[in-house]
Amino acid sequence: MRHAWGSKEVGFIIARILEHPETPLGAGLKLLLRATHDILLAGAGWVILAIGSQLPILFNPGLVPPIHLAYTDPVYLTILIASAIVVVLGVVFWMQDVMVRPPRPPHRPQTIKERFLTLISFPMLVVLTLIFLSLPVLHAQTRLLLGSSLQFQVARKV
Repeated sequence: MRHAWGSKEVGFIIARILEHPETPLGAGLKLLLRATHDILLAGAGWVILAIGSQLPILFNPGLVPPIHLAYTDPVYLTILIASAIVVVLGVVFWMQDVMVRPPRPPHRPQTIKERFLTLISFPMLVVLTLIFLSLPVLHAQTRLLLGSSLQFQVARKV
């Protein structure tokens, strides 16, 4: 949630671009685009991808083709291709993560439980992203929108 408070950065970047005309406009706009992309995609991206992709089918069940026409229907093919892309990218990012990690200590091999949790994390990705990323981001951005003050307080150390 604290990361989502970075929504204030967009206004700050715009103010700095306007205050410092000597800064190249391209560099300022590139920074603004990057900050806006990161902040908006974290909250709204999940809603658009996970829920938005299902709304047409929920509101118009007639879009779901009969089984014998499923593989030739453009809507079904689009959903199928999008799902395949998500699966492939998930595997690619997982492989990249495994390659950049430091090697495991030889005295601590990977357990069956750890392997199981890795396998179950792929189907749980949508739910985990909602709980740990999108909801806190939407909460923080809604508070900013409504003018509530955002304060970060360091927890007491025990």
